[in-house]
Amino acid sequence: MRAVRNALLIIILTLSGFILAGWISSLTFPKGSGLAGPGTVAGYAMFGAFGGLLLGIILALKAPARKIIFINIIFGLILIIPLVLTIRRIITTDKQIPGMEPNATVPVFWQQKSTKMGLGMVKPDFYNDRVLYFYAPNLEKSVDDHTPIDSLVFAKNELGVSISYAPPWFYPAHVKLDYDILYFIAIGRTKDWVQVEVNQQTGLTYWLDASSVTMVYWPDFLLNTFLIESIIETNILRVRPYDNASMVKTASNSFEPVEVKNEWVRVKVLDDDFNPVGEGWLRWKRGDELLIRYFLLS
Repeated sequence: MRAVRNALLIIILTLSGFILAGWISSLTFPKGSGLAGPGTVAGYAMFGAFGGLLLGIILALKAPARKIIFINIIFGLILIIPLVLTIRRIITTDKQIPGMEPNATVPVFWQQKSTKMGLGMVKPDFYNDRVLYFYAPNLEKSVDDHTPIDSLVFAKNELGVSISYAPPWFYPAHVKLDYDILYFIAIGRTKDWVQVEVNQQTGLTYWLDASSVTMVYWPDFLLNTFLIESIIETNILRVRPYDNASMVKTASNSFEPVEVKNEWVRVKVLDDDFNPVGEGWLRWKRGDELLIRYFLLS
């Protein structure tokens, strides 16, 4: 009978250490943290299980029978608490910032919605890197010193690459993976980190490991668009990149970017069949205000 009580004690304390350590560590990760945290949580849980196992063996060897029964009852009841709270957390509706479905498409044309246009765009290497991690870091520390708060997970299939998991707030500037398109607006940059806008509707930002993505500054990004359009009637095509330069008369508002010089872009004027019919300079921004709409695809 004592052997059964001792075995039960060791099992309960091992499970208690595993569940309690895992549960407590999981509280450090926000709802919707997805696949970013489970590895860390599992590590803490294993340490907790090992500690519970050692404690159970020591008590089984030294504690009297009555104490063993009492400990079994107390820790058995304690195990119910994280179980109930975990179930409640799972079934509770997630009230985080609304986002988009993982496989939805953000249009591949863009018109500025906020007062800041940022530094350019950031593109993950989703063909070679299966997971993109998001952080809320201490910028004075390296990436290796941080635990990600969430992640974006990619899966390869017969059609290429798709998103198998996305956080509830995921709504980037552009995403159309079948055309090799996934861009976040870059807001800030340090040596190790890039701050990106992860939800274009709310302006929510997080940080990425700079070595895991490609930074595409605005001039390079514009030169790789399909075409651009002026969105302000007073933003007139001119013969030189100056506000007082002569106007280029054209009925078209479709332009192919050729050269970027400060806040101006030299363009080819396109007709309805996208054939070049002229040339001029168009102001593409004024300060932090974008004066054009661009299209990534035809």
